[in-house]
Amino acid sequence: MMERRKTEGLDYCQQAEKAVPGNEKYAFSLAYYLAQTGESARALRVIEGFRARHGAGLDSLLLLADLYLKNHRGREALATYQAAAAMRDNQKAKNSS
Repeated sequence: MMERRKTEGLDYCQQAEKAVPGNEKYAFSLAYYLAQTGESARALRVIEGFRARHGAGLDSLLLLADLYLKNHRGREALATYQAAAAMRDNQKAKNSS
């Protein structure tokens, strides 16, 4: 039963991402659920592809860095965590001014 729900959820995420390919929430959700079902290499392709085409927000960068770590790509993970930290700092600076 649980496996069927995961498959259905993944199917819905794929449909949503295909229907609105520029929506970061859909790409993030698809990559997240792919990673949760053990398809981290495929999740990486989704989130890297989105980032290349549209840029990436903070949550997507953090997911990407996590996926890099899980795929033994430490240097890329570090660079992505640093980019996420810089983005967070820029957002804080904007909010405080």
